[in-house]
Amino acid sequence: MKTLYGAIGLCLALLVFEAAVLLPSAGAKEDVIAGLLRLPAPPPPNPLVRGRRSARDAEFYNKSKPPKDNAPIDELMDYWAGISEGYRELRYDPEPSDKTLDRLIKEIDKDPAKLPKYLNILPKGERSAEFVKRLFDSEGTTGAFNKEARNVIKRWLTFNSPYFSNDLLRLASRAGDTDTYVSNQEELLALARVDFEKARPLISRLQSSAPGKASRVLAAWALYRHALDTDSSGDIERYRDELKAAVENKSNPAPMRDLAMDALVVEKEWAGRDEWYMSLLSDETMADLDGFTGLTTLMLVSPPEKYIDKMIELLKSDNPVVRAAAVRNLLTQISAKNPEVIKAMLPWLEDAKWAKQTRTNTGSERGLIVDALRNLQIPESVPGLLKVLDEK
Repeated sequence: MKTLYGAIGLCLALLVFEAAVLLPSAGAKEDVIAGLLRLPAPPPPNPLVRGRRSARDAEFYNKSKPPKDNAPIDELMDYWAGISEGYRELRYDPEPSDKTLDRLIKEIDKDPAKLPKYLNILPKGERSAEFVKRLFDSEGTTGAFNKEARNVIKRWLTFNSPYFSNDLLRLASRAGDTDTYVSNQEELLALARVDFEKARPLISRLQSSAPGKASRVLAAWALYRHALDTDSSGDIERYRDELKAAVENKSNPAPMRDLAMDALVVEKEWAGRDEWYMSLLSDETMADLDGFTGLTTLMLVSPPEKYIDKMIELLKSDNPVVRAAAVRNLLTQISAKNPEVIKAMLPWLEDAKWAKQTRTNTGSERGLIVDALRNLQIPESVPGLLKVLDEK
């Protein structure tokens, strides 16, 4: 609570300071241009210091603004290394175009030691697998990789190529239900992609799990992924319908519904997906799902700007369930410090009942808005901040 009050105080102080600085003053002002002209000239660049570049600021790594294909190669290398380093499962990351990928691969081929920094942005498929395996095998002659780098590269090859599928099989064999979710999910899904015949018996075992178990959904996800990879239209529709039914069934346990939602939004987008998803926003049982990402997964794996306008529009809904779902979705984007998102949710500061907080995050979600206001001077926020201060 002290942290929240401190954040509110800081926000108010910034707004007051902004007003003091930006509003016109009656006193005389010094001639700024004349003051600048009186400063000494900067020293000329030192010709002996080469190759020094200023550090990239955070905006350089904006996921919505990757460098163009013809950008200087150092910009491409820096940007995509940053994207690779920040990679997380179930989060959106841009993908390099074919032309950019060609340039990156050419540079890595010149200096294989750079490979580990770019593994997470390489597209899934045979081309990437063969390229990485070639550099991995040539390490004996180039000496490019230390032990840690070799381990990182081998792990990538294990999950993204058939070269170490026996190792992946051993890991995927442990897939199954836990007390709260499923284990070895990533390993089974990877095996289904790189060597489906080895994955088939494991999938059959999971399909025979007791009803209501998330492992049955994991099996459907693996079959759905294989159908997409092999372009089997009949199977694609079959397993997609099975996953949709698992999400829609209100009697299913939360882990089962959440895993099915993950499958439907992580894999390739399909016609009618957004309309189906929007229909779920009025389902109050999807609101929390015991802390699983649930409906917010689509926001997390999509380009940041893709659904923001639609969610802001839904904040005007008369249905409090729909409005609360839109709030939760927008909260996933709050770290981007988008002023429009913050402004749209200011009514929640003035009225705590404007949107329902989730059971697992009671008291913290409105605090996220206050925290975001530390870095955004929005005068319209003052009434809401004062209202929060008055709350017990």
